[in-house]
Amino acid sequence: MSKRVSKEQRQTIVKRYLNGETAIQLAKELNIARSTIYLWIRREQKSSSKKIQLRDFSRLKIQYERSLRMIHILQTAPCSVSAPLREKLNAIVLMSKDYNVNILCEALKVAKGTYYNHIFRNKKKFSLC
Repeated sequence: MSKRVSKEQRQTIVKRYLNGETAIQLAKELNIARSTIYLWIRREQKSSSKKIQLRDFSRLKIQYERSLRMIHILQTAPCSVSAPLREKLNAIVLMSKDYNVNILCEALKVAKGTYYNHIFRNKKKFSLC
């Protein structure tokens, strides 16, 4: 025999789960299938997905700050993204004193491996002279 659970009771069960109780504990205590509890949790998360979580805000803030740095790099770089590879590599070498190499490579669309190969080849050339 199935028993009907009201919307308020479902929300209470989901809140208890989110506050740390396990679905197994709730299922045993309330005599409800664990899969039903998980279904309610998924539905509640979908309906509350429009709310911004602090974790999402922090992630967006980091992305925003990174985008600002990339814009500043593109504005001050001595070449554009569409410039030949050699010019972009030389620009990264010049700007690496002020910026992180990872963000420079991302902004100028150069693979990090290509940049590091360029650095190692130039060191070899200079050491032979």
